[in-house]
Amino acid sequence: MNRPFRSSLPPWRSALSLFCAFLILAPQPARAFPSAQPATPQPQDQPLEIIAVQGDQATHLVNYSRQEPVTILARIGGQPVKGVNVRIALPESGPGGYFGESRTRTQNLTTNRNGRASTRGFVPNKELGPYIVRVMAHYNGQTATIDVPQRNEWSQRAEADNRRFRNSLLLAAVPVAAVVILVLVFRDRLYN
Repeated sequence: MNRPFRSSLPPWRSALSLFCAFLILAPQPARAFPSAQPATPQPQDQPLEIIAVQGDQATHLVNYSRQEPVTILARIGGQPVKGVNVRIALPESGPGGYFGESRTRTQNLTTNRNGRASTRGFVPNKELGPYIVRVMAHYNGQTATIDVPQRNEWSQRAEADNRRFRNSLLLAAVPVAAVVILVLVFRDRLYN
């Protein structure tokens, strides 16, 4: 004799299980799409933009050791872009300068996650006057260029600071030299 199937679950749980199975397995009705709207421009559809956020209109004191870097911000659609190749070029002659010990007039940089890149090791030359730093950026086939005006000047204050520093070194060397001379003169008496 065949017994009919009986669930050990209460009747309401069986009904709930069947309802959930129906929802999962039932065919879904076609969804209507909203009316076509113009696509919002994607960042790759917008142009690459670069701006100087530091160093624009900077004045470099040729007789002073610390110099302000040029910091560039690269954006597409108002958003910072990481990985933009940036080339900073200084003038070949006249007022300007060079980068670091290699004394090159160009520096290649890559923007960080904040879209920024900064020059390092800039040393102004001794020629006074205005000049233009050319900044070129390349990213995914796009190019952007800006000119950053700067100038080299002589500072009386920086010269005075340098003179004071040299004098303080000289004043510090005098007592050391005196001690060395005394030790050399009296060394025989010290060891006897």
